[in-house]
Amino acid sequence: MITKESMNKSEVHRDNEVHTPMAEFIAGMGWYTIPFIFVLSVLVFVHELGHFLIARLNGVGITDFSIGFGPELFGWRDSKGTRWKFCWFPLGGYVKMVGDTDPSSSPDIVHLKKLDKDMKKASLFYKTVWQRISVSIAGPVANYLFAILVFAILFMSIGQRYTLPVVDDIHPGVLLLRRVFKKETVSLLSMVPR
Repeated sequence: MITKESMNKSEVHRDNEVHTPMAEFIAGMGWYTIPFIFVLSVLVFVHELGHFLIARLNGVGITDFSIGFGPELFGWRDSKGTRWKFCWFPLGGYVKMVGDTDPSSSPDIVHLKKLDKDMKKASLFYKTVWQRISVSIAGPVANYLFAILVFAILFMSIGQRYTLPVVDDIHPGVLLLRRVFKKETVSLLSMVPR
């Protein structure tokens, strides 16, 4: 039975079911969480793809390309030996290169010294300074270029909203200046009271 007190704490719908605000909040989270995770995953993929492409261009070997952290959900290995994978927690990602001891690209000096000649050639830590810098900044640059591309497509297809600067009314106490511009009267408002 619905009482007056329960009406204050919840909302009654047409089917006479009582829905608490907390239940509606939790049910509505899917409408925000799933798109957020999707958009974040796309941004992470573009960012990591920037690192990946420039590293490959500079001859750096890559062992893992991961979207997300934690246990692997699914993945595959490409022809160059890189493991492409999607992991359980989709709130980030990483590109693990030859010579990295963990996904944060921390070098292990003892391990690096033990690498053979071919592995040293493929390791990021044995590349020139400019090659290491280019691999490092490739992710953020990829994100900027992706944002420019997305906004350019949106503005070309949908357009950009803007408000026209139209004066509808002039309030008393506002100083009004007039001048003629291309045979039209243009009104400039100054908020200086009389």
